[in-house]
Amino acid sequence: MEKPTQLTSVKVQCDLFDEYKISCVRYKSSLNKLVNRAMDLYVSNEEFRKMINNHHNFNFEVEK
Repeated sequence: MEKPTQLTSVKVQCDLFDEYKISCVRYKSSLNKLVNRAMDLYVSNEEFRKMINNHHNFNFEVEK
């Protein structure tokens, strides 16, 4: 039995997403896998959460 899912949408930087799509093909991954794994690590792993919260890439805007 599948777990319930939540449909959502986010805006992403176009050039970064283009690079990501190429990586998905190369490594047989998907945005869905990345998001679910990243969310799991974010809520369960303090070091990962700190790394993400302290990552400052000013090449893209953060939407609030």
